Amino acid sequence: MGIFTGLTPGIHINLVCTLLIAYSAFILKISYPLSISCFVIAMSITHSFLDIIPSVYLGAPDESKALAVLPAHRLLLEGKAHDAIIITLLGSLFSLILMILSIPIFLYLFPLIYLSAQKYIAFLLILMLLIILFQEKDKFSALLVLAISGFLGVLVFKLNMENPLFPMLSGLFGISTLITSLSSNPKVPEQKIENKTYEIFPLQSLIAMFSGSLTTIFPGLGAAHAASIGTKFAREKGTESYLFLLGGIGTVAMASSLISLYTLDKARNGSIIAISHFIQNIDIKIMIALYAAALVSSGISIILSIEISKKIANLINKINYRTLCISIIFFVTSLVIILTGFTGLVVLVVSSVIGLLPEYFKTQKSQCMGCLLIPVILYFL
Repeated sequence: MGIFTGLTPGIHINLVCTLLIAYSAFILKISYPLSISCFVIAMSITHSFLDIIPSVYLGAPDESKALAVLPAHRLLLEGKAHDAIIITLLGSLFSLILMILSIPIFLYLFPLIYLSAQKYIAFLLILMLLIILFQEKDKFSALLVLAISGFLGVLVFKLNMENPLFPMLSGLFGISTLITSLSSNPKVPEQKIENKTYEIFPLQSLIAMFSGSLTTIFPGLGAAHAASIGTKFAREKGTESYLFLLGGIGTVAMASSLISLYTLDKARNGSIIAISHFIQNIDIKIMIALYAAALVSSGISIILSIEISKKIANLINKINYRTLCISIIFFVTSLVIILTGFTGLVVLVVSSVIGLLPEYFKTQKSQCMGCLLIPVILYFL
């Protein structure tokens, strides 16, 4: 199920979790609460590994991988899409291992941080936005893109639509990137699949662990917010370290949510809500079992992701790039209409236009993350 949700844009693990809860009476007759919970955590971790593939090859990002679209797309046009996949997967794996090793520290820190910093999270996010703006050469243009994106996010979240992130993030980071590529009419070169050694970035794993875990402490913060925070505090060494970091954040955000349930009795995402539905009292033994399921599924997922990426890499350069881009735009648009209706289509079109602004003003694409950061700042204020 994690492979299916990870590879299919717009289909999220929350849908599966909702079905599990809806049919829990029947499911409990044929299985056990711990088995179902292991299924949920394994699916969730698998999803966090596999969702990089549509982000790289289709430009259709999941929440945590939105910022990965542009650098990954550049690597695709350099024939290095498979490298982008592997680097992101390694970031997911090493950050997950580091997070699990740090569980004793988190058990102490989570309640402490939750009680002491909750009042100041809005001001910390405002400070982060100011840091982002001061990094830009044209601060007025950057502020304009940030403000427009933030206004978009506020409006979209007021629509009370199903899965609002899918059309908004696909437009801001996916469709707009494909439109920009179409204007320059590039060709997808043959994708290189080499047996080589990839660099590990310990600092990026630490930052992924820190920023990803924030999503499980504070309500309103998601994996995309964590990605915005993490990438600004990382001293990047280039595209590889950036992708390594983004890979780790999504997986840590999912895995650390179990600690939030255990220490704060708070369920921060659909997967943890499902687990708390089947197991009311999480103890250390259950935590160990669930994290064991996470480790096993991560090992299997990284192997499957590499093999799936190889298959796609061997096929993608045989397709006309212009035709491919138009097909992907049509595919994502169709999914948006099916999953979110006419309202989602309007959000997609508007988001795509706003997503073109950073290219026009020559600012960083990350300014578009204002669509998530500004609404959450208003939430905490």
